[in-house]
Amino acid sequence: MIKNERQYKITKARAEDFGREIEALSASNDPHSSLKIAGLEGQLTQFEKEILEYESLKEAGNVCFELQSLRELPEILIKARIARGMSQKELAIRLGIKEQQVQRYEATDYAAASMSRVREVANILGVTLNLKSKENLDLGLVLGKLNSLGISRKWIVKKLLPREYQLQLTRTDELNQSYVPSLVELAAALNRVFGRWLETLIEDSTVHPDLSTQCVKYKLPKRADHLRTNLYTQYVLELAKITLRAAPQIERGSLSRDFRAIRQQILRLCGRIDFESVLLYVWSIGVAVLPLRDQGYFHGACLRIGNRNIIVLKQTNLSPARWLFDLLHELFHTGDSPRSTELGLFEEDPLTQSDASATEEEANAFATEVIFDGRSDELLDLAVDRAGGNVKLLKQAVVEIAEEEEIDVACLANLMAYRLSKQGINWWATANVLQSSLIDPLDLSVNILMSKLRTDDLDNLDKTLLLQAFSEEG
Repeated sequence: MIKNERQYKITKARAEDFGREIEALSASNDPHSSLKIAGLEGQLTQFEKEILEYESLKEAGNVCFELQSLRELPEILIKARIARGMSQKELAIRLGIKEQQVQRYEATDYAAASMSRVREVANILGVTLNLKSKENLDLGLVLGKLNSLGISRKWIVKKLLPREYQLQLTRTDELNQSYVPSLVELAAALNRVFGRWLETLIEDSTVHPDLSTQCVKYKLPKRADHLRTNLYTQYVLELAKITLRAAPQIERGSLSRDFRAIRQQILRLCGRIDFESVLLYVWSIGVAVLPLRDQGYFHGACLRIGNRNIIVLKQTNLSPARWLFDLLHELFHTGDSPRSTELGLFEEDPLTQSDASATEEEANAFATEVIFDGRSDELLDLAVDRAGGNVKLLKQAVVEIAEEEEIDVACLANLMAYRLSKQGINWWATANVLQSSLIDPLDLSVNILMSKLRTDDLDNLDKTLLLQAFSEEG
């Protein structure tokens, strides 16, 4: 859709260029000209359609626009402005804002505009908000359908909406026209996260769309709810895109899978091997880290979007040692498919996978040896020998060896539990007792993340989605 005079002039010029190119190809002896002409004619038809629509709107004058569906809202506001002969600059003056802000509103289909701003624009342009048609986004109906697919109303309210709407929607069962602001905010958020799938959901209550993308691969247990996971995956992919948009300085670098080289680089940068140090190192080599605390779905992910890597750490465990292992495990996966510009790997807890593939075992070994400097087997043998091979005495032995060797007891306990699990022995309860909770890994990760982002570059909706992502699960 053409939205201003500049776009109109550019589109007309391009249409004229395409017309001349079609004439030239028609007069040439190029054996492939028919295919080229067909492609150009398709694009030319689209240009002509947009030009005609824009010119018709300009000639329409003071037409009355009545909004029947929230899906029409952005387009109706833009059409109403054009029909009234009002430029983006003139609308900006009426609103008391800069012209660039109006341009951003229209470029993003008003996704970032607050409801109060939308109402102000509608009043200036004479657009009537009539939301009584059968196509209306009935909030109760939409939330009910999403809930049936495994995405609860409480989660949506908590994660997708600005705080000013949360109390209203959480406490109210009867939703009516007085909640139009929340409807619009919800529609904008759902549209940003799930795209045009929202229309399909409204029109067909039985539809179960596959929302995964071609680059996404899952390494999850067979019992996983794949539809619910697909829905949540779309949410995480949008958060990852927002994070990378706000971190333009992050560029994909090269990664060595030599654990000794990685360990030395971390030590040179921070002087120690712990979760905070590795987190700072990962950011320093051009890999963003997005921390989440939602339960279920998957445990962690390694993504590549537009040739830039981002790691998603997601768990409720407060142990820095567990977060450290997960981070190093996913760091290994950033080296997967090095020639690909897109990557999406979502997986369960790497320490508790019952049938881990060779690649996962390799990623686990990489994480382990970075932490223990290649001495993992030696340290385990020392602990087992100290306990005399008695599992009941292993806890004290692990504590003693960790102290003597000046290593993190929680990391050694996790390694012991992981190795014993391979022998059919469940030692995780004991290992959990030895975990430290002096720092909250999520809070630390969020603080570092926010220090790296330029949030001023984000629109209001992006900011809402990103900041609400770190709230406790709904």
